[in-house]
Amino acid sequence: MLASPHVLSSFAVALTIATAFTAPALSQVLPASVVNWKVNTVTKIKSFIKYPASAKKSCQSGIAIVRFTVDGKGRVLQAGLYQSSGFAVLDAEALRAVRHAAPFLALPPDFSQKPAEFNLPVSFLERESHCLS
Repeated sequence: MLASPHVLSSFAVALTIATAFTAPALSQVLPASVVNWKVNTVTKIKSFIKYPASAKKSCQSGIAIVRFTVDGKGRVLQAGLYQSSGFAVLDAEALRAVRHAAPFLALPPDFSQKPAEFNLPVSFLERESHCLS
């Protein structure tokens, strides 16, 4: 089975929507437009992630957390590494994916702060059999 990079598992995507983005406390209910924007953004970023061949060959895996700022029109104003995966090639790919996925949809009116800052975990998990031993 080939390894595939992913932003997060389906369970973790829900956590990303609720917590990984700089967002209100979990006890607060987010407006549907905000949740939809976040799901759309995570999905778009996910489509741009490529597991680097050198990292796969070396069985490198980890989670890089990218911090990025989006203006009201959906443009990325700034993107940087908030937390390293431990591997420069994976960190660079996570940043590249966010930058190349932009622009995103315009922030919905329900966003309380514009521009908005987000922290997004990007997970690279190597599942090749030779890496699991």
